[in-house]
Amino acid sequence: MSTPRTHLSLDGTWTLAYDPSHVGLDERWFEKPPEDSRELSLPTMQSQNIGTKGGAGWYFKTFDYDDAWQDRFLLLHIAATTYPAVVWLNGTRLGDHVGGGTPAEFPVSAHLQPGSNLLAIRIAVFEEGEEGAGDAALFYPLDAPAGVALHAMAKVHIEQLYLQPDIRRKRLKVLVESPSGTTVHLQIEGTACHVEGEPGELTLEFPEFSCWSPATPELYTLRADLIAEDGTVDSLSTRFGMREFTVKDERFYLNNRPLYVKCASYAPHYPKNLKADKLGALLKREMKLLKDGGFNTLRVCGAPAPTALLDLADTMGILVFAEVAAPEAYARNADWEAAVEGLVLRDRNRAALAVWCGIHASRPDAAPSENMPGSCALDVRTLDPSRLILCDAPSDAVRNGRSAALLRPYRDGEEAYESLETTIVPPVSQLAKDYLRLSGDQARLNYQGRLGAGGCAGWEDGSGTGRAQQQAFEDVFAQRQLARCFGSIEKFYEASQILQANALRMQLDAIRSNVKMVGYGVESLCDGPATSPFGLVDTKRQAKPALRSLKQVQQELRPVIQMYKTNLVPREEVGVTILLINESRLEGRGELSLQVVGPTNQVLWKKKRLVKIPRHGRELWSGEISASGSPGPHRFVVRLIQDRRVVGENSVDLHVVQPAKADAVEVNVIGNQAVWRSACGQLAKLHNFLAPIHIVPPLASTIRAYPANDLLQVLAQVYEGAVAIVFSPPDDWNDLTEYAGSGLKIASCPIVGGRRLNHHYAKMHPVFEGLPSRGIMGQPYQNVLSLRAFESDSDEEMSGVHSVWREGGADGDPIRHWWGSNITVKRLGAGRVVFTHLRILEHLGNDPVADRLFVNLLQHFHVAPFLPRKWWRPTKRPPNGCDRSAIAGPGSGWSLAPSPIGMDSRATPRLIRRKRPSISMRPIPAGIARCNGRHGTP
Repeated sequence: MSTPRTHLSLDGTWTLAYDPSHVGLDERWFEKPPEDSRELSLPTMQSQNIGTKGGAGWYFKTFDYDDAWQDRFLLLHIAATTYPAVVWLNGTRLGDHVGGGTPAEFPVSAHLQPGSNLLAIRIAVFEEGEEGAGDAALFYPLDAPAGVALHAMAKVHIEQLYLQPDIRRKRLKVLVESPSGTTVHLQIEGTACHVEGEPGELTLEFPEFSCWSPATPELYTLRADLIAEDGTVDSLSTRFGMREFTVKDERFYLNNRPLYVKCASYAPHYPKNLKADKLGALLKREMKLLKDGGFNTLRVCGAPAPTALLDLADTMGILVFAEVAAPEAYARNADWEAAVEGLVLRDRNRAALAVWCGIHASRPDAAPSENMPGSCALDVRTLDPSRLILCDAPSDAVRNGRSAALLRPYRDGEEAYESLETTIVPPVSQLAKDYLRLSGDQARLNYQGRLGAGGCAGWEDGSGTGRAQQQAFEDVFAQRQLARCFGSIEKFYEASQILQANALRMQLDAIRSNVKMVGYGVESLCDGPATSPFGLVDTKRQAKPALRSLKQVQQELRPVIQMYKTNLVPREEVGVTILLINESRLEGRGELSLQVVGPTNQVLWKKKRLVKIPRHGRELWSGEISASGSPGPHRFVVRLIQDRRVVGENSVDLHVVQPAKADAVEVNVIGNQAVWRSACGQLAKLHNFLAPIHIVPPLASTIRAYPANDLLQVLAQVYEGAVAIVFSPPDDWNDLTEYAGSGLKIASCPIVGGRRLNHHYAKMHPVFEGLPSRGIMGQPYQNVLSLRAFESDSDEEMSGVHSVWREGGADGDPIRHWWGSNITVKRLGAGRVVFTHLRILEHLGNDPVADRLFVNLLQHFHVAPFLPRKWWRPTKRPPNGCDRSAIAGPGSGWSLAPSPIGMDSRATPRLIRRKRPSISMRPIPAGIARCNGRHGTP
C-alpha cells in the first residue's frame, strides 16, 4: 500500500542573532541561541543585512516532533539561501550548502527527538580572515532560509525523476533513481500511455500529443509509482511538456520550426517591503506584461529563478534562458559543482526551460588547455544532456582566443556562434542603426544577446536615503531653473521615458531587419542604476511607456523603414527602403499606404499601391519621399492593408530644419587641416588671426598636436576681446592652462552610458534658435551629442547633461546624480573662450542641425565692433626658472611659458622660441611684427 508523502512546514516565527565577530561557533550557539536574539517571520523577501565585509547570521527554529513518522524517511528541505549555510539539528551538524538560491536537503531521521527540537542555520557572508571566501551568488533577495519544511516519505522511495521528451520518435525517456529490487510503474495521467520496469532509464511511448510552445503551452503530468514486495510504497508526480529547442541551419528551432527569440532579462530583485506571500501575485502580473509586450522568452540573470516564476512560465508559454553562475564566484570547485547540481536538478524537468546560458568562465582548477567556456559547459551537459547550452560571454571568449560557443542537445562538441552585445546611448544615431542592421557572420548563428536603453532613475522605497536623493535632485533641478525648460520634474520624467521608448523601438527595428540575426535579448531597459525586471516596470512596479513601444515593434508582421537620414531641410528628398518582417508567414496581396504628415498633422503627401506580400526580410517598397516647405516635425507613415484591415504599421519621425545661411562673420580656423577650413568656409567668411572669432577644431586627443604659436596668437586676441570656440577639447587641455592661465581650466569627463540614460537638455537660448529646445535633446540631435561633457562652471548655461549611476557600481551603493554641460564659457581678459563637446564640425554640410548650431554659435558670440590688437611682441628669451617642456607637437617649433606675473587668467601668455625648431615647417622669426597671418621681421 502506498504511503503518501507528507510535509511539516517550519515557516513562521524564527529568531535571528547577528554574529559580526564570528564568535558563535566557539560559543556553540548551535546548542543554545544567545539571549539577544530577535524574532522575525520566515520566509521573507527582505534582506537581514548580515553585511558584505564579514559576519554571519544565525537563524533558530524550535519545533515539536511527536515521533509519528519514526518509521519513515525524513528529509529537511530548505528552498533557498543566498550565502553559504551550515545546518545543525539538536547540536548535530547536518552539513553545508552553497547554492545562491538553490534548495538544500539533509536526512534527519536519526537526529530528531520526541518533543522539542532546535534547528540552527548559520549563514555567513565571508568567513573570518578570508576575504571573499565561500561567496556565492550575491544577488538573490533572500539571505535568510526560505521555505523550510520536513518531508516524510517511505524509507524505500523514488529519489529522482528526469524526463527527456523525444518529439521525433513520439516518446518520453524517463530516468528513475530508486533502490534496486523494486519496480517502477509510469503513467501519463489522462492517457492510456504507461510502462513498467526496473529503476533506471525507461522509455514511454507517447504517440498522440500536442507540442508545448509559447502559443500552445500544453502540459502533461507523469505519475511514477514505486512497487516493492508489499505493494506500492511511494508515488511521485511531475509536470512536463513535449518540446525540443535546438539550433539548426544557424537558426533557433522550437519543435522543428524556426523561432525568432524575443527575450527580456529578468533579475530576481524585489521591493524590500514586499511580503513573501505577495510574490506570486507580483510575478503573475509581470509575466503577463512580458507576454503582452510581445516577448516569448525571458533570461533569468544573477540568481536562480523563483519556482513560482518557473511555474508561470510553464503554464503561460514563456521560454526560459537560465544563467548558471560563474565558477569564480565560488571559493572551491566543490562549491561550484554543488551549486550547479542543485540548480540543474531542480529545474531540468521544466517545459519552459530551453537553454542553460551564462557559462562563460573557466573552472578554478582548469589546466591551461581547458581554460575555455566548454570546461564548465561539459559539467552542465553531464547533468542535463537534453538542452541547448550557450557559452555567451564575449570577454572570456576573446581572452581565450575563441568565439562564443554553443553545445547542441545530446552533443559534447562545441560550435562557435556570434554573441553580440551592444550598448547604445539614445538618441540612436544612423551609424548605430546601420551597425545593428548589418552586423553578424553569415556562416554562424548570430544572436544579439544584450541591448537596451536606460531610463530615468527613481527612488526605491521612500527610505531616508531615497528621500535624500530625491531632495538633492530637486535642489539641482531648481538651481538650474529647469522648470522653465520642462515645466516640472514629472514632465522631465515623461520626456525621459519617451526618449527611452523611442530608442528601444529604433534598435529593435534595426535588428529585426538584419536577416542574419536569430533573436535578441533586451537587458538594459532599467531605470538608471535601479534593477527592474524586464525593464517593463518602474521602481514602483508600474508599467512603463516603453511597454507600448515593445508591443508594437515586436509584432509578427511589421514594415521596417530604412532611410539614411532623418534631419532634412525644407523640400529635401530622401531615399527610403521598406522591408517586411513577416514572421506570421502572411501571403497574398495587399494594399500599401504611404503618407508624409506635416507639423500640423496634415497629410502632405500620400501614395497607395497594390503589392504582393513578400517573405520575411524581403523588400516591400523603395523610392523617395520629400519634406514639405515648412520646418518642424514630420512623420512618414507606412501601413499594410489586407481585406480592409491594417495588418502592419510603422512610422519614422522626420525633423525639417530651416537651412542655415552663410554668415558674414569672419572666422579664423587654426591648424593646417584643409577639411576643417573647407567645412567652416561654407557657413562663415574665412579670415586670419585678426578675425573676431577663432575656431579650434578637434585635431587630436592631445594639446600637443596643435600648433602652439597659433594657440598663443588666438589667446592673445581673446585677451583683447575676441572669442575662441574650442570644439571637443583634447583630454590634456589643462596642460595648456599651466602656461596660459588657470582661468581656462576645464573639467571634461566621459558620461556614464550603458544601462544609464543620459539626459541632454537644451534651454530656450539663441544658440538653439530654429531647433527643438526647452526639453530633452532627442532624435534631431542624434549626430551631434557626445559621450563627454563638462563638470566645470560656466559663465552662461544653455545646454546641460544629467546622468545617474551608483557610486560604487554595486546594487546596494548609493545613487549619484551627475550634472554637467555640453557648452561652457570662460572669460579671458576682455574676451571669452567657448568650449563644447557637441560634435558639430564633424557633421557640417551633412546635417542641417549641425549647420544651424554652428551659425547660431557664431552669431551669438560674435563681438561687434571688435578691434583686434595689431601688435604683439613676445620676449626673445624665457624668464629664469621657466618650464621649457614642449607642449606643442612636432612641427610647431614653439613652447608655451607662464606669464612672469604668475598664473592669473588676466595675464597675457607669452611665446618662447625653442633652441632647435622643427624641420617640418619654416622656423618663425624671433619676433612677430604684426599678427596678420604672415611672418614678419623684428
